[in-house]
Amino acid sequence: MKLFFEKIQNIRIFHNDDHKTPIAIAYDFPKFPSEIDCLIEINLLNIKANKEYVIAVKYITSSSPTALHLLNNVLLKVEIDDMIKIEDDYGLAFGTFTAILPIEESAEFEIEFELRALEDMTVILDTFRTYLVVGGKK
Repeated sequence: MKLFFEKIQNIRIFHNDDHKTPIAIAYDFPKFPSEIDCLIEINLLNIKANKEYVIAVKYITSSSPTALHLLNNVLLKVEIDDMIKIEDDYGLAFGTFTAILPIEESAEFEIEFELRALEDMTVILDTFRTYLVVGGKK
């Protein structure tokens, strides 16, 4: 019996390189502006097969906490054959996508992922947040 529906189960962020190195919790950059090329791995819990979802990726920084930046919108529709643990057309799904995180200056970042149904974008089904600290090399 399923209890939780249309949830972000987990997100891991990697460098989009040959080594798939996990993104650390803190970085020092020699100069600004800079960027981090990210590969984002997402696990979804009990999403509905063949339903269209949007994953909105947003961030704010400590240097301008009132400015919400949209990093990416990812359209997602998972076929039932690409899911596991299926019951009543709901199951687990996994995927990856890329995004470039611009680094304008030293700051703390809050990166937020929102899961929404395309049919009604006003409703946020679930959110997931992670944090990153960026400084300058001295």
